[in-house]
Amino acid sequence: MLKVRTGSALLLVGLLCLTACQQEGKTPTGYSQPPGGEIIDQQLPPEYEAYQAYLDVIHGKPGQSTAYTIEGTILSLLPGEICPYPQEICPIEPYPSDWGRVRVDGITSGAASSSAAAAEQPGAKSSGEGEAASAPYQGQDIQTGKAGGDLQVGGEYDALFQVTSRPVIVQYLPLPTPGPAVTQAGGVLEGMEQAAPAAGEYPALPKEGITYVLTTQVGNFPGPVRKSLPGLQPGDRFRAQVWLSEGILYIAEYEILQ
Repeated sequence: MLKVRTGSALLLVGLLCLTACQQEGKTPTGYSQPPGGEIIDQQLPPEYEAYQAYLDVIHGKPGQSTAYTIEGTILSLLPGEICPYPQEICPIEPYPSDWGRVRVDGITSGAASSSAAAAEQPGAKSSGEGEAASAPYQGQDIQTGKAGGDLQVGGEYDALFQVTSRPVIVQYLPLPTPGPAVTQAGGVLEGMEQAAPAAGEYPALPKEGITYVLTTQVGNFPGPVRKSLPGLQPGDRFRAQVWLSEGILYIAEYEILQ
């Protein structure tokens, strides 16, 4: 009798716990409960996964790096392409792989080694985060970027363009449910598990006509956000967020300066 009563008591406790969990609206780990009551797996949009695969292939994700916002000049461009597969004939359209040489004309935010000196020069402006922006480039003291060094005003650097140097459409997409903070090309996705393509499989980059559509960010956007980038040419002046890693600049979205 004691064993029967004990088993009944455990069953009753289990039923009470299940009822309480249902009343609290708890859901399995890794899922979110939307207002309508339907459970939706928080999975990243395939367009974003394709862009991440693309960055992996072109080695477009800087390792240990420092972020800056700069104004610069395109000195030269070397557009190219790379197939993620070893076949002689690529089974998908090869990925664009665009490199170039740029000169840093000014640093508007970031841990620039010249910031302290620039704060004492006429025309220096505060970045708004307690750091002084560098003085504009005056055409002297040109330096070549070196591995492990800070970004230098007037320095010339090899650059990899994370959104290519050609005309593209940059796209931000909303997550299916409220999720983590916005992610971007040089950042780290937090709070989400990314469903990477199967080993050895690479998706084609989306295009509209001849223009690539690159989904560089996902987040709590009310809907898709798009912007068109016109492409870059030697001699263009631009403003962009960049990452410096081992002497190479990784350039994300940019704005052409007049």
